Amino acid sequence: MDEQSHRPPTADTGHLSVLHAGSKASSQVELARYVSNLNQLRDIYIDSSLFRNPPWEILLTLYIKRQDGLRVTLTSLCASTRLCEADCAKTIEKMAEAGLVKLLQSATGQGGPAVDLTDQGAQRMDAFLLSARRG
Repeated sequence: MDEQSHRPPTADTGHLSVLHAGSKASSQVELARYVSNLNQLRDIYIDSSLFRNPPWEILLTLYIKRQDGLRVTLTSLCASTRLCEADCAKTIEKMAEAGLVKLLQSATGQGGPAVDLTDQGAQRMDAFLLSARRG
């Protein structure tokens, strides 16, 4: 499939960006955004409860936000992944035990704890997205 001319279907809630050739890092984050957008589009047309994969949604969200240089609070992660706080916290705990994510306390005490990928988590996402990009 020619990725320059392929445009996935769109929905009223937004569009899916076309993947473009570019630097390694931007290609990988574009792919992560594309996958995340596909998941959201799928949820519009097909019952999302059939496809729930909280760890994957968290990894994608954290990877994209990290590439954008944004801090992700537990509260904002819950909202973006559509998980209740208890389920999100439980998933984060399991992912932290696996060495993929870490909780960071706020320096100011405002905004609650932040969640970020560990170096290992970021490296695994980079490797996965690079492999997926190669096909």
